Amino acid sequence: MSETLLRAEGMRLLRDNLGLVDSEAFINLVLKDHFDYTQWQETLWDGKSIDVISELAQKKGL
Repeated sequence: MSETLLRAEGMRLLRDNLGLVDSEAFINLVLKDHFDYTQWQETLWDGKSIDVISELAQKKGL
């Protein structure tokens, strides 16, 4: 996927799931905090079993 398509799809997903205002707030938050998505993902599920992760996903409807 090209960077242009990836950017467009990411924005569509944010907008569809968060709405326009919260999408903008999320982007500003990430930019302001020098957020490292890769580092965050590496520790996101530390200490959580697959059962706990599955339960969280089901609650979110994923």
